[in-house]
Amino acid sequence: MVIQTKQCACRWILRHQHKLKQGARSCHLKVKEALGVEDTARPFEHEKIEPEPQIETFRYADLKTTLAEPHQLRLKPDVSELKFGQIFTDHMLKVFYHGALGGWQTPEIIPFENISLHPAAKVLHYAVELFEGLKAYRGVDGRVRIFRPDMNMHRMNISAKTSGLPTFESEEMLKCLKRLVSVDQEWVPHAEGASLYLRPTLIGIDGTLGVAQSESALLFTILCPVGNYFATGSDAVSLLADPMYARAWPGGCGDKKVGSNYGPTIRVQKKASNRGLQQVLWLYGKDHQITEVGTMNIFMFYINEDGGKQMHNVHTYIVSSIYLIFRKRTGYTTTKWFNFTGSNSCLNYTNGSRMGRFQSCSKDDYYE
Repeated sequence: MVIQTKQCACRWILRHQHKLKQGARSCHLKVKEALGVEDTARPFEHEKIEPEPQIETFRYADLKTTLAEPHQLRLKPDVSELKFGQIFTDHMLKVFYHGALGGWQTPEIIPFENISLHPAAKVLHYAVELFEGLKAYRGVDGRVRIFRPDMNMHRMNISAKTSGLPTFESEEMLKCLKRLVSVDQEWVPHAEGASLYLRPTLIGIDGTLGVAQSESALLFTILCPVGNYFATGSDAVSLLADPMYARAWPGGCGDKKVGSNYGPTIRVQKKASNRGLQQVLWLYGKDHQITEVGTMNIFMFYINEDGGKQMHNVHTYIVSSIYLIFRKRTGYTTTKWFNFTGSNSCLNYTNGSRMGRFQSCSKDDYYE
């Protein structure tokens, strides 16, 4: 009888060890908060952020943290089973904005929960929303880092202005994100090729119909551990290039991270998937200018006619900064414009005077 009891106890411990570990971590954080001590268990780094003009904002100093109870903690998956956007961590960040109450309210980190919305919320009818996507990586030294998150916050504020939603100070938001990742740092995978994905989101929640600026909003951030986005892993992906469809155009909002840019692309993405392709190479205009590649950035690296190494990227705010770092560190020369000569199975690079021009391709040609 004693042996059976011990066996049951061992099985229970193995099955719930992640909760015991996180529970101990939660108690540790609660004690530190009660004593007013900042958590520094694992140093967290992000690059220095340029100061922004003074705007109405919430403050990290006002952040309230409510840690999940042991029974609310989620089972952590095996890294080999990670799929993008399907498993979420134990906590989330929420900040409400109500114009009638003076603007931004107190930021909170709370246990992960569903969101309740009025059926007439602006986000549901007029796509008054925006989001960002960035990742936290665990280095070989065990420290957690995010690559240039200040630029994501800068673009988020630009998208907010376009959508008529309230802006905030990037530094204050980044401090809140840092705290959120610190609370859920055990969810950052200890594996190469895996990371913790951060999804800051801002939505208009006014419960009124009519195309107008939303006087109430909700800023929230959820986290999820992720592996490779594509089933092909780190192997090359294949692209559908069909000039019949356009995702962005001059005067539009293709450079903003808003959901209305993505919904209309699902049908074309399905067309690509049906042909065994992973993504869409979006074109624009009669000369088939390249605008972007679906859910990723695009760089072109090639050897020119003189044998020199050259690289080009389709310029966006964040991608261009990565591009400049790469150019500085590698010493590769660059070019702004060149032509593509297309075939049914590959991309052939040639120098030219126009950016992203496809020659001799039909609307159903695709390129790998």
